[in-house]
Amino acid sequence: MPRLAERHTLSKWTSDVIHIAFDGSSITDSATYLPPTGVVTASGTRPTTAVRINYLGGDWNGNDRCERGIGMTSGNGLQMVEGGVYWADYWQRVETFANSGQYHNDFSQVRDSNTNPGDPSPSPAWACVNGGAMMLRNLWTKTTGTIGPTLPFPAGSMSIGTATWIHWQVGFKWTTGTTGWFQVWRNDVKTVDQTGIRTARATSSGASWRFGIYRDVNSFGDQDVEWYLWGLEIWNERPSSTTPPPVDPPPTTRPALPTPPEVAGRRFGNLPTASGQDWVASGNGKKRSTPPFTMAEAFRSSLMRVGLRGTLTNVGSGEQDHRAILYRVVDPVDRSQDVIAVQSALGSVAFDDEATWFSFPFIEGEFPAGTYQITLHGGPDEVGEWARNPVGGLIFGVDAFADGASTPFGTYTTDTVSLVAYLVADPVAAVADIPLEGNSTAGSSSRGDLSYADITDVFIDPDDVTWRIPEVVYTDVIVEAIGLLSGVGFIVSLRPVPYSEVTGERLQLNADGTYSPYDPTEDPEP
Repeated sequence: MPRLAERHTLSKWTSDVIHIAFDGSSITDSATYLPPTGVVTASGTRPTTAVRINYLGGDWNGNDRCERGIGMTSGNGLQMVEGGVYWADYWQRVETFANSGQYHNDFSQVRDSNTNPGDPSPSPAWACVNGGAMMLRNLWTKTTGTIGPTLPFPAGSMSIGTATWIHWQVGFKWTTGTTGWFQVWRNDVKTVDQTGIRTARATSSGASWRFGIYRDVNSFGDQDVEWYLWGLEIWNERPSSTTPPPVDPPPTTRPALPTPPEVAGRRFGNLPTASGQDWVASGNGKKRSTPPFTMAEAFRSSLMRVGLRGTLTNVGSGEQDHRAILYRVVDPVDRSQDVIAVQSALGSVAFDDEATWFSFPFIEGEFPAGTYQITLHGGPDEVGEWARNPVGGLIFGVDAFADGASTPFGTYTTDTVSLVAYLVADPVAAVADIPLEGNSTAGSSSRGDLSYADITDVFIDPDDVTWRIPEVVYTDVIVEAIGLLSGVGFIVSLRPVPYSEVTGERLQLNADGTYSPYDPTEDPEP
């Protein structure tokens, strides 16, 4: 089982490709971090340095690049060939690595030369996608287009920012035929095993195998990448493990969502399920919804709450803006027609925020009865995560963040999971019919002491009532007297006004259900 190449230090890498951004980015030998004592390479040695990739987000000739070739070329007798079998054995530690669901966020690629070196195809490639390593089959170029779909194969977590070294063994048969295969081992556990596929676009002119960072220009907002590569060796068979695999640190137990701050009767939407939630990156320009919910009567509101937390990975500014949108469901069958009822102010989630009911306020207003849903809209610098219920059903859309959410909702896909969020609302106060009670007897000149009665009080016989409104300014009251002389009672319809039973002073009912002294500047209406 021959070892084809040893690439422990940059002195063993060749200068066939050096694409490093012109902003101070670098690829250097570094002794800052090494795997735990006792760990050796596949060939049994222990290098005293690792290769550090430190990309600061800039560009190299208009592209996001910080990569070097490792010398698998004809110049040193190691040109890759059709049908060749290659295994990369190495250890990796990742400090920061901006990532999302986008595939082309590569830290290694086998880039074929073919007859047009300026138009190669990277296949296979290794990428950082949603915090994990992804092996990619990518048969596309600018001139030839796609000759096969991009195939992603998740290989396991990259443990970003956890000070963890991971042992990777990545093998493939490089071929334009149908007998190719991919295999990945993570810490001696097989995580990818794909056979019977084409793995290369073209093999006749060899390839340039590179490590570093390669991605589409400006695709991650020029966010930094720092990772370490130790003990890189290329073999033609998978080496057996020479040291026990490292143990991943136990997952950090993070706080769950706290109890919602509002009482149950004021919460409308999608509360956490009994089986719990998981957490998903918000994404830039991504919209995700709660299931539809019905508001049976008109309501007043000025606040939505969404379950959010930080990713604990500090990238970009370290904060991510979000907005919450209350959509009204117009057609339950065609959710693209959901229209905006109100859109919140922006709220910023920090990368180290723990789970909370994040407030999204908006200008208070009255809304009609109907069916609604709440949508979360994520902005750039992807450091936020939303709470996801395993059931409920959501709609998902892509919508540029900078110009606000679209109305109607627009093109969407569905999923069985759902956003955890709710609306804080109160019914619109109705004008109540309140009976009067008193102690007078009938007579046009007789006046009794009348007071507000509870709505559950028994009606007073009209023959025993002479009514007036004592100690209340006439302009404070709307009086609509209806005489029902058939014996069923006498009702005066009033706008309810609260008073203190102790002092007699007028009070006001606040939006949160509490009472305080009446302030005419807050409620100028009589």
